[in-house]
Amino acid sequence: MGETLYMLQRMTLTLEELGLCLMLCGYEEAAAGLVKPTLGEKTDLEWEAIFETASHSLLAKGIWDIERQKQEQIPLKAEIVAFISSYIESSKMLRFTKEKDGIEQYLMFHSLEEDEWIYHYVWETVCHDFSLVKTSQLQGLIDEFYDVESNALQDNLSIIVPEEVMVILSQENLQQSSVEQLTSLVDTRNQKLFSAFLQDLKEHPSSIDNVSVTYLPSPTEYPTIMDVMFILSHKERLWVISQHDEEQGRPIYLTSCSYQAWTEEVERRIGMPMPVA
Repeated sequence: MGETLYMLQRMTLTLEELGLCLMLCGYEEAAAGLVKPTLGEKTDLEWEAIFETASHSLLAKGIWDIERQKQEQIPLKAEIVAFISSYIESSKMLRFTKEKDGIEQYLMFHSLEEDEWIYHYVWETVCHDFSLVKTSQLQGLIDEFYDVESNALQDNLSIIVPEEVMVILSQENLQQSSVEQLTSLVDTRNQKLFSAFLQDLKEHPSSIDNVSVTYLPSPTEYPTIMDVMFILSHKERLWVISQHDEEQGRPIYLTSCSYQAWTEEVERRIGMPMPVA
């Protein structure tokens, strides 16, 4: 990973640049899955023009390697080829989402060997920031992403909620009518904390955020989501909806988290083992 580390002190690629790098390294399906949802269907000539422009910007950034191109090798710096391989071949991904000013933002960590992860932040839909980070850095980066301040989170109160709550909150476009349905799903003994959550949810200007842990067996196999939790950060509270163990029929908890409880939720997912092939 030494060569990759050299380049990944920080690297920013546009959607088109990243798509072209994936294609050149032989990951055509991953490239299509990345660029087509944003750029839509194009003719062959349109794709050619898009990727030719991307190749020029990669050259300007020092990523395109003319000498390797002349030798009919992958025309990218060797360390970039190594990075793309590590990025795509990673078997575990932590994915964090949030919405700001109507635009979805994504923070992802792709596991590497030992204590290293690829940091991958997507902003303005088409800009991808990459770097290498250590496990010890993840919590701070996640806190920064969600604007979590350790001294602002005091309470740690938790109730069990039915699975239907998770189903409704997982809706892509959560409607106010759906939020109002949630009240009837919770036992009256738990209504006080749940009502506080609903009030924050109604005041929240965007959709509820989520964290997922995904197992990626190979670049050609369909990924498996191993775990999901929902997050709502509002005022001085951080709400987390999660399942605490791996047994079937496990309870789902709604928690107004203290900072310690929040870090425990994150650590649980960072350390979650993936299936053995």
